[in-house]
Amino acid sequence: MSSMRMNIPATFDNINTSLNDSEVKYLYKLLFYLSDIERSGESKGFDVRDKKLNQFLKSECIKLDYKNTPIKHFEKNTIIFKKGDSACLYLLKHIRNAFAHGHLIKNKNQYEIADFYDGKMTAYGLFSSSKLFNLVDKIIEYRKK
Repeated sequence: MSSMRMNIPATFDNINTSLNDSEVKYLYKLLFYLSDIERSGESKGFDVRDKKLNQFLKSECIKLDYKNTPIKHFEKNTIIFKKGDSACLYLLKHIRNAFAHGHLIKNKNQYEIADFYDGKMTAYGLFSSSKLFNLVDKIIEYRKK
């Protein structure tokens, strides 16, 4: 057991340290939130067509593109992603995966998000720092249970 503990710090050498403590805590809360949803099997209620969510997206000039647009790097406050049954839930999962795999990078006041599956990019986005967490909060807030 002690040899395992000695190896733990080395595993953290490649973690993206551009995120501050409160950002890391926030993203861990998202990770646990999604874990609870997946464990419970109650993943319904996330609706990309929700009226309040769309008003928020419009007011914040955020674009969600989940309609099979080829994924490439482009404009700020936009995320292109592959979705399953629920676009909003899949977006939260892409953000979680980007964080968990070290593909959520903060550069000054901007986050770059990338998620991959089988070597192919399944999500890419650029967000100003406040808009990313506000988007996550609103998706969760507007979930219909």
